[in-house]
Amino acid sequence: MYIQLEVEDSHAEHLLFLQKRLNKPLSEVLTAVLASGIDALVDKPKVKTKGEALNIMKKYHLIGCMDEDANLSTNYKEKLWNHE
Repeated sequence: MYIQLEVEDSHAEHLLFLQKRLNKPLSEVLTAVLASGIDALVDKPKVKTKGEALNIMKKYHLIGCMDEDANLSTNYKEKLWNHE
């Protein structure tokens, strides 16, 4: 995609600073900055620690416990539909 834009002087200075620091073409720097900004705006859980991942999975009820047959992975249909 081709994008033409005009940025404020302060943003232009930061972009040029990043370009020099990263030693990359400005198009690559802009692509990385844009991707980072998009990712920051997308609503997805950011996991920083293993404990945080566990808390997120518990929050959305992706983890739970139950007492059931050890072979449930093979006979789950029978358990679900026969209500044994």
